[in-house]
Amino acid sequence: MRGGECGRTRTRILHYCFKDRLEGGTDTHSRRFLMKTCSSCKKTLPEHDFYKQADRKNGASRCKSCFNKYCIQRWRDHKKKAIDYKGGCCARCGYNNSPSALEFHHRDPLEKDFVWTKLRLRSWDKVTLELDKCDLLCANCHREEHERLFNELSS
Repeated sequence: MRGGECGRTRTRILHYCFKDRLEGGTDTHSRRFLMKTCSSCKKTLPEHDFYKQADRKNGASRCKSCFNKYCIQRWRDHKKKAIDYKGGCCARCGYNNSPSALEFHHRDPLEKDFVWTKLRLRSWDKVTLELDKCDLLCANCHREEHERLFNELSS
């Protein structure tokens, strides 16, 4: 008998372990059915709905969905802080309606150490050093500035 004394197959036993939110066995096949509770949404989910190393600094264990939301919010807060540091509005036209439409333009591309997407991983001191080399422009003014620079180089 494949299922042992209870008369059920191993797959059927694992199915009920998952269904009833019980821990499965200890072998690799049943580990995917181990359950964890998200520290943010408080849902109990299978272990595979959590990143392996994500968010261990503060002891929290967030599910993938909550951890992704946390990272997006952290990224927005970081950009908002950088926008405030540069004055909060476009240096050319004064636009300040949407932070997502504001961008950092390096005055001299040769002095660029990091692009903004990599700067979010750096300390605030390193970020401010890089921001000091930049102007805060809205997306339209930024494109116009690059067009102007391109035309200067072309002529």
